[in-house]
Amino acid sequence: MIDKKISIKNLLEATFTLRQLFYGSFDFLLHSANDENLLKQDYPQDSFNVGQYRKELKKDGLKVDTYDLWHKLTKVITLGDA
Repeated sequence: MIDKKISIKNLLEATFTLRQLFYGSFDFLLHSANDENLLKQDYPQDSFNVGQYRKELKKDGLKVDTYDLWHKLTKVITLGDA
């Protein structure tokens, strides 16, 4: 019984941490999407890379497709679909 409660507590803490990582990454990408210095840098494409995601944001002028960004990050960070 105690082991089960500890397991549930650990699961909830891990879920909270993943959610905070997701929100932080989303916020960071959203607010740095138009930073020319960051967009000029080269990033490796072999793994998840925030800089590469920044370059791939769909833009219409200065607009960012937040729907697309939300779903891409959801798949990468939580390993599931939104």
